Amino acid sequence: MVLHQNDPNSFSESTMISFELANEDQAVLSIYDVNGIVIYELENLFNKGVHQIVIDKTIISEYGLYFYT
Repeated sequence: MVLHQNDPNSFSESTMISFELANEDQAVLSIYDVNGIVIYELENLFNKGVHQIVIDKTIISEYGLYFYT
């Protein structure tokens, strides 16, 4: 699995998080605030290949620093 840098970084309307899977697999995308609290989580079965998840300001409404895994 390869997890890419979000683009654009920083953002005001939306950002895209991309990742690649070598095989079909279950994956979880989690976004955390600076306190380690999960503010968004997407779990799904994904096909082999590149996937792009759009995160918009309705998910991350506050300006700040966020981490994702």
